[in-house]
Amino acid sequence: MEKIPVTITVRGEQRRDSEVTQMEHTVEGTLEQNGEELTLRYREPEEAGLGETDTALTFRGEEAVLDRQGAVKARMRFIVGQRHRVDYRTPQGELLLEVRTTFLSHNLTQSGGKAMIRYHLTSGGQTVGNHTLKLNVKEREQ
Repeated sequence: MEKIPVTITVRGEQRRDSEVTQMEHTVEGTLEQNGEELTLRYREPEEAGLGETDTALTFRGEEAVLDRQGAVKARMRFIVGQRHRVDYRTPQGELLLEVRTTFLSHNLTQSGGKAMIRYHLTSGGQTVGNHTLKLNVKEREQ
């Protein structure tokens, strides 16, 4: 399985009530293809506030899985129309979340592409926020 060096622009938006928070980071990472499965791997930038955390985002068919390891530990499954429980662990403590995916799309290939995931987060029945994650992936010059 070849690891292709890529540049990833990560854009996130969180909506809660009338409040909107946006962030954008550009990071270097890798893109790996294993059969029908594509995985992006990158280290979260300091300004993301996740400490020393490595992220892997895997797309397979109609599903995406976000796996964070390090200061923050979480595994989030995204399948449109389904709900999944998430143990979200940080140095400050653990949070039990529920993720409901409302939209998932990508056109990623070994040379890059784009992806978008929209999801709703709740904790203890209370809305944490409506989130949109957009990724723009470009192969790095070697």
